[in-house]
Amino acid sequence: MSYSDVESIKARINTGLTDDQIEAFLDDAEIMMDSHGWTVAIQEDLDDPGDELATIHTYLTAHLIEIAEPEIRSDQVQNLSVTFSRPTKQLGEWLKNTNPGRTLARLLSTFGLGEEPDRTAPKTFR
Repeated sequence: MSYSDVESIKARINTGLTDDQIEAFLDDAEIMMDSHGWTVAIQEDLDDPGDELATIHTYLTAHLIEIAEPEIRSDQVQNLSVTFSRPTKQLGEWLKNTNPGRTLARLLSTFGLGEEPDRTAPKTFR
């Protein structure tokens, strides 16, 4: 049972993935939610957890897609060139690497399921 859908993901992030590829990430996110116990914990906490589970599923999926698709942006003016990229993965910084991940961390903390991300971490530009 998928709590979210392809359109919800596309509304939150830009991705070059096909709908079928996004569906695979939706499946992975659902497995992760279940394996971390988030689904059961939220279902036990709320009478009608549908919207909350959909939101968490959406942001987890968006986060997984963003860490799987490294973003590289380059700009050049005359002889000066600058390249920015987002790291693909960093252990211990799992949710802090993407905007959807940071949003997910805040959502999880409202259910006592995760920690608020470190606000002193360096800011990235997107």
